[in-house]
Amino acid sequence: MEPRSNKRVLLVDYDPRSIGQIRRLLRASGYEIHIANNGSKAIESFEELEPDLTLVQDLIPGKNGDEVCESLKQTEHGKRSAICKLVSSCRRGVPYACDASIEKPFSDETLLETVHELIGSGSTEPRKPTRPAIPVEFNESELTARLDSVMLGLNDEPGKIDT
Repeated sequence: MEPRSNKRVLLVDYDPRSIGQIRRLLRASGYEIHIANNGSKAIESFEELEPDLTLVQDLIPGKNGDEVCESLKQTEHGKRSAICKLVSSCRRGVPYACDASIEKPFSDETLLETVHELIGSGSTEPRKPTRPAIPVEFNESELTARLDSVMLGLNDEPGKIDT
């Protein structure tokens, strides 16, 4: 396979909204995205594409997510490639034959953090350093009192917020 400039992600999902959301997010972050909409197509696409990461929806047509993950991990490329399962909230923990799992529903930040932890940034170019996080300190009781005040003000005059 010839060298490429972006990390390759195979998304195994059948829901058009979910596919659209994840595709837009990962493409914007520099990842090359490919879609398989059922378990059999996932295995075929995995062998053809040799992705850096495969995101597998928990419940998919054909082979279920667990069967797909197990099949992928048994291949030579699967032993080197990261596999992350997108699981419903009732199935917690890292499923068998996966490197990670993300509980649905998940935020964009959670997805990007997990993908980055598994395979790094989307581009194979060196990553630019980010600014360090700035610690924020707050007094929880003051914050709660202020929030209560704002909420009461909304009840008195909807649409107007006094700061």
